[in-house]
Amino acid sequence: MLILAWDTASSALGLALVSFDVDGSHRTLFQYTGQGEASHGQTLAPLVQQTLKERGLRPRDLDLLAVGCGPGSFTGLRVGLALAKGLALGAKLLVVGTSSLAVLATQSAALGLVAPVMDARHRQIFTALYQVKLTSLTRLTEVVAVGPDTLWSFLEPLRSIKPTDSMGSRVTITGSGLGLLSDPPDWVVLGQPDSPSAETLAVMAHQIQQKGILTQYPALPLYGRSPEIFKTWRPPQRLGQGVKQGN
Repeated sequence: MLILAWDTASSALGLALVSFDVDGSHRTLFQYTGQGEASHGQTLAPLVQQTLKERGLRPRDLDLLAVGCGPGSFTGLRVGLALAKGLALGAKLLVVGTSSLAVLATQSAALGLVAPVMDARHRQIFTALYQVKLTSLTRLTEVVAVGPDTLWSFLEPLRSIKPTDSMGSRVTITGSGLGLLSDPPDWVVLGQPDSPSAETLAVMAHQIQQKGILTQYPALPLYGRSPEIFKTWRPPQRLGQGVKQGN
């Protein structure tokens, strides 16, 4: 099985082409990570085309597409999801959409309570609390956008939701938003400031496909909050019938 995966939720563009054997083992045939959110729209489609062409593949040779659904950049998410849906329609492929925060929690290799963090801009970070086990990943809270200085107060009362024997009520913080945080309390374990891995995304998509639950993972954007324009925009007032515009 061949899966092409990419994530455009953050300033880092990640793409991977991964081959899976019948026993579930996999080989990463190509992996790319590049910085520059503004260039996602210019980089992603040519990169996908080049990745397939250099290996003598066409889109219809793929078995599955996997795309990170955010939360993250509105523009970046639209670029990634639009290309996934376009390729899927043209080549009759299935698409798995997975939360970029879930990818971060999975790739952290931490067990127990994990809170991935991503830069949400406007002095906020996106996060959610996950319980990570060897064979499962469970999201315990909604995805939220909070200020870096309020993350600890958000997580502290949640530590007793589902503590694990191995980790107690400690919480591992991982992801590209680590650099925005203040000094952590003693119940926090700091992970790596990584961006979502396209290879991990492909592995998660393969597991979802193997379980036969693709319909539960539509490729829909998870923005994490309303666009800024919705906070100030008002619909234009239309002139009533018989009312003239003027003084």
